[in-house]
Amino acid sequence: MRRRACAPSVKGLCPMLLLLAAFLLAPPTAHAVTWAKVDGQSPPVTFSIHDDIVLTLDCASEGGLVKMKFALDLNKDGKYQEGEPVDTSADLVDQGQDMDPTPKVIQVPFHVNPTTPPGQYVAHFEDEDGSVLEATAFVLPKKYAQSISGTALDESGKPVPWTLVLARTPDKNEAVAANWADDQGNFTVEVPEGTYRVYTESLGAQVSVPKLVTVKPGEKVTGVRLVVRQGVLVSGRVTDASDQPVPYALVRAQGKNQAWYTQTFIDGTYSFALQPGQYSIALLAFPDPQTTEVNVEEGVPLRNIDLYVADWGRLEGTVKPLPAATEPAFTVNISNAAGTTFTVEADTATGFYALAAAPGKYEIAVSTDAGRVDPKLRVTALEAGKTVGGLDFTVQRGIPGDLTGDGKVTVPDATLALQIAVGKAQPTPSQLSAGDLNGNGRIDIADVTRILRKAVGLE
Repeated sequence: MRRRACAPSVKGLCPMLLLLAAFLLAPPTAHAVTWAKVDGQSPPVTFSIHDDIVLTLDCASEGGLVKMKFALDLNKDGKYQEGEPVDTSADLVDQGQDMDPTPKVIQVPFHVNPTTPPGQYVAHFEDEDGSVLEATAFVLPKKYAQSISGTALDESGKPVPWTLVLARTPDKNEAVAANWADDQGNFTVEVPEGTYRVYTESLGAQVSVPKLVTVKPGEKVTGVRLVVRQGVLVSGRVTDASDQPVPYALVRAQGKNQAWYTQTFIDGTYSFALQPGQYSIALLAFPDPQTTEVNVEEGVPLRNIDLYVADWGRLEGTVKPLPAATEPAFTVNISNAAGTTFTVEADTATGFYALAAAPGKYEIAVSTDAGRVDPKLRVTALEAGKTVGGLDFTVQRGIPGDLTGDGKVTVPDATLALQIAVGKAQPTPSQLSAGDLNGNGRIDIADVTRILRKAVGLE
């Protein structure tokens, strides 16, 4: 049987020709996400923390959805890889909250948060049709006349490189600025004038014991040491009977074989970075200290481990070296009438120290990490609701070359310096200060030679 030809009209087209006609008459197919701009600029783009920016991009279809991830580009290759830390993620919808009415063009505003670390980023856009666009962006820290500088160190005193340093307000915990430490652990964070809680974070969940730093107009605060600890965040707040924060309270986390100590901030908060395990969290310098048992699990932060006190007061003062003093760290030992001693560190930048404690009689003394003790004691009585200030100390200058802290330069000082110089021992901050005679930031053979000459009376 002969196949009949189709009539030359659209109505009479055979099925194959109908499909062809539908294809030819249909609107163009989706063209995918192909470009993105920030404030009208094509990538790579640069902007600063606290900037308000406008992102514009195309999409495959009218009313379409583009998923965005803005991630730190660890490999600096302009490509997003799973595991790279995502700073911001968002679903961008055409003609949703879109500022541009043009179909298949999405325009949305963003504010660059202070928690966004400076560095190189990759913006990863994925359209509903499966198409992907990636763009490079550089985030810069905001410029201020004031700054906070220092060093991030681990618990053995070694520098911690490339850790993130954050500055937050102590009252509302609002992020203000952030920056990275360099390969030697040195950092500088530019901030507005004010008081900040400064601490470190890193991709390995490392956090430091925070420091409270006050910056005056035009001031550049230096010498801030952040001790970085690796572990799980455990945090809480200490308040009194009126639900008011208790600053400078001493809190202990007691593990199986070791204890960690920290003090609360102005807002009464505290935090630890602890390895997984069982711990007792206790408030010290009060009779019958409260104890809370916690089980720390890997990757599970514990918050709101809150503690309470009834009557309390505050002891405070300043530890100041003489102008030529070399001691970088001072320990303040505060003993109550029962003979129990509570230890706090004076701030390395200002020398300030304080302790919230129960009413009673106290003795205060100062020592350094080299073991030298100021011979003077401060004795005072503390009343509830009162602050006893002016408990100040002036520490005499350490002797150059006296690494052992016995008040003289001897052969054992030279021996210890030699062990440090050849890498057999790590110096404490006081030992480094006393032994670095040539001022190059380390104890080397030249320092050892001079210390030995001093020990045998040749200098």
